[in-house]
Amino acid sequence: MSKHDVLKNDPRARQRLRWIEHYQQITKKVAPTCRYFGITRGTFYLWYHRYLSLGVEGLRTKSCRPHKIHRWLPKDVRETILQLRLQRRYGPGRMSLYLRQKMNWFVSKRTIWKLYKEHGLNRLKYHKKWQRYPQRYEKELPGERVQIDVKFLEATGFAGKRYYQFTAIDDCTRYRVLRIYDHNTVANANDFVRQVQQALPFAIKQIQTDNGSEFSEQFTWHLDDLGISHRKTKVCHPEENGKVERSHRTDQEEFYGITRFVSIQHCMRLLKNWEKEYNEERPHMSLKGKTPKEYLQEKLRNHVSRTTLLSPLKSVQQVG
Repeated sequence: MSKHDVLKNDPRARQRLRWIEHYQQITKKVAPTCRYFGITRGTFYLWYHRYLSLGVEGLRTKSCRPHKIHRWLPKDVRETILQLRLQRRYGPGRMSLYLRQKMNWFVSKRTIWKLYKEHGLNRLKYHKKWQRYPQRYEKELPGERVQIDVKFLEATGFAGKRYYQFTAIDDCTRYRVLRIYDHNTVANANDFVRQVQQALPFAIKQIQTDNGSEFSEQFTWHLDDLGISHRKTKVCHPEENGKVERSHRTDQEEFYGITRFVSIQHCMRLLKNWEKEYNEERPHMSLKGKTPKEYLQEKLRNHVSRTTLLSPLKSVQQVG
């Protein structure tokens, strides 16, 4: 490339040539030249030596891009994160917790977000079902309220038969119990309550349901016999049972949507494993990254400690 082409296409090269011409023709000294143009001596000497060795070609602006770019995440880690994003739709926070607990990989939320953005996965399509924003609440103690709902299993219909997933979730700890029935009847709802009592490691004070036919007056009477109160949500207000409704979406995204079943018995066995993973292994953002089992243990420890502190101490004479 000729001198004219270099100076024509690169305005910075023209400016550097002015520094050198000012030094050679006017000041003959480096310090006054640097003060005049507002540059450091190091900058001047850098381009002056390049000019002496290469001529005007040495003043041309070159690319600052490194010759070799090191990827900021190994290939297998990147592929795992992207696959989990597509399958389970985890956000950066939950993905970071999952990788730390499951794979012992320490990847920051910011790094995961940059990877999502690089592959266009930072915003996933989601169809919002309602626009109401109810006030969130959470019960203080485990078992104080358990939400129960029924999910129709569209993807597991074998031989044209319908199946229903009965779901119970504790309002405080998010501990869940999942069972599959072939009918959503009051008898199956009563049997499900019996299994929930056996599965949950704490007593149930109240059960909250919607107004489905399986939760009719006979179901309420059965709960009364068990010493459990029954609370129904308002008609057409599924957000009041929001925790169990949201858990059904999680089931669809992280279990039914990515699993293929051979038979309904196969589905039930895998559902048992998914229930254990949800309760004991999967981190929950609403529980500050803890699992329902860890949060339950923490609640029980705090409750026992608080009860011990508040209980009156007996003197030696009272004990004797």
